[in-house]
This record gives sequence, structure tokens and C-alpha cells, in this order.
Amino acid sequence: MIATQLKHSLIAQKQPLKHLLLSAGLSLFAFNSYADIEISQDLSDLTEAERAWLEDDSGLDAITVNGGQLNWLTEAQTAGQYGLENSLTVTQTSLTDGWVTFTQCHNNLDPIRKIVVQYNSNNTRGLTLQSSEKIESVNIDESNRAAVLIGVKKHARVCISGESKSLEETADGYLVKRGPYMRKFLDGYYPMALKETIKWQQTDLKLNTTGMQTQLGQSFDYSGQSKTLIAQYWFEGRLSPRYVLTED
Repeated sequence: MIATQLKHSLIAQKQPLKHLLLSAGLSLFAFNSYADIEISQDLSDLTEAERAWLEDDSGLDAITVNGGQLNWLTEAQTAGQYGLENSLTVTQTSLTDGWVTFTQCHNNLDPIRKIVVQYNSNNTRGLTLQSSEKIESVNIDESNRAAVLIGVKKHARVCISGESKSLEETADGYLVKRGPYMRKFLDGYYPMALKETIKWQQTDLKLNTTGMQTQLGQSFDYSGQSKTLIAQYWFEGRLSPRYVLTED
């Protein structure tokens, strides 16, 4: 009952569930990004009572939280919180087989003993650790398409590269289909920042910029000469960006 009242109180005040967990003596904050990956935390350190309390959201149905609808935010509203950076390179070969190279960085991770970054085995290959900060060890398990992070400290960062089959040929050209991205805990979606850099210098394609106007929660920096797009998003809910490359 006390735990349920605490959950209701904190959510009613619109405080992040991270604060709820810390107030209970736990240091677990769940978030997911399903574009290519799923991030999960190891709950083995929790007692059965702690795990049951954490996973029981039956009393939260009547509480107003973001249920997945997309809300645009200011950059300041996501400052210091979890952020994801993706850098994708489309090559001439990509136009044939759909595989693009990527580097993906997870920023401002929360402190926890173990985090597993699980990639989709059907469309990811060649995982390599590029860099890590404030993490005791990172093990790339290529056979399971996963990166295992041990001893993650506050504001940790990890960058992983590889290849992703994320280019799809359509009647209009080539579609780079991303997302849905989200930062989720229980029934709530919380603020996150996303930065995606897409490069296609090795091709003769151009970017369809329809709908790419900088506005609340969205920023687009496009260079036709260097064939590079830097798209940034600040939001809560579920975001599924789409980028269309067409023939010149």
C-alpha cells in the first residue's frame, strides 16, 4: 500500500519514475528504443518483494501519464536525460542489398550493475565497440547481437558500430525507416533526445525534404552539396522518423 501510494504521489506530481525508484532505494530506470535495439536491465540484484513492487503497475491505470502519443518538447526539457545518437552511411552497395553502416551512441545512461543492449538479429551484423565512458566493461556478443555493459555509472556513454539492413527500395526511391523510438517505464513515456545523422555521398541520390521544417521539438540541418542530414528531435511518446532518398 505504501509503495502504491508513493507511485501515485510521484506520478501525480509528474516527477520522473527515476525519482520514484531512487526513493525506494533502487537504481533502475527502464527505457527502450526499438528502431534496431532493445535495452534491458538485470533485476537479479533485487529481492522478490522489490521486484514485485517495481513490476506491479495495476494501481496506475487511472493515473494520467503519456501513453505513447507524440509530444514535442524543447531541448532544455530533455537536458541531462537519456539521449540516443545514430549516424548512418548509405553506400552504393546499400542500394542493392539494403545494408547501411551505423554508429549508435547511448548518452546519459543511469547507474546500474548490468545493461544489455540487444540488437535485432535479423537486420544487424558486425557489431563493434567504438568507445565507452563511465562503464567498467563492455562485451560485444556478436553471436547474440548484443552488447553487455557491466558497472554502469551515472551519465555513462557507450558507442557501438555495425551494419543495419534499414534501407528499403520503394516506388518513390529509397526509404530509410526508423523507430519507433521511445523512452518508456511501466505505462509511461518520458522525455528523450534523438540525433540522427544520415550521409549518402557515395550515391547519386538526393533527399526529399518535404515536411522538414525546424520547429518545436525538431531541427533539420541539410546540405545538398555534402549529402548530409542532421536531424534532431526532443520529445516524449513514440517517434518514427522517415527519410526518403530519390534519384537526381
